[in-house]
Amino acid sequence: MSFAVPESTDPFRPEGEETPSLIPDHWIDDSTAKLESLVGLARNLTARPVLKASAFLVYGLALAFCVFTALVLLLIAFGRAVDAYAPGPLWAGYFVTGLVFIFAGLILWRFRRSPATDIS
Repeated sequence: MSFAVPESTDPFRPEGEETPSLIPDHWIDDSTAKLESLVGLARNLTARPVLKASAFLVYGLALAFCVFTALVLLLIAFGRAVDAYAPGPLWAGYFVTGLVFIFAGLILWRFRRSPATDIS
């Protein structure tokens, strides 16, 4: 004995007419688009600032290394030029180089900031 299952369980709905659904047919496309926009928003709020900060750090360190290397090479070239072209004995070149560094230090000393004193 077999039981036949009717296609429509609604006795007032005519045969062949589909039952209306509470879920629209395009819900998969809408859900996928919403999920994709949320993932993009999360990426923009989290990964993008981290990538920018890491790029800033890497490029900053590379620039600092290049500037430091150039400064060292310029100081070596300056010392050799003073040694080669300064008249007199060898100590005169060291004296001129020392004077240059003393005046550079005095200039930088004028731009120093004193630490804030906390009077509590």
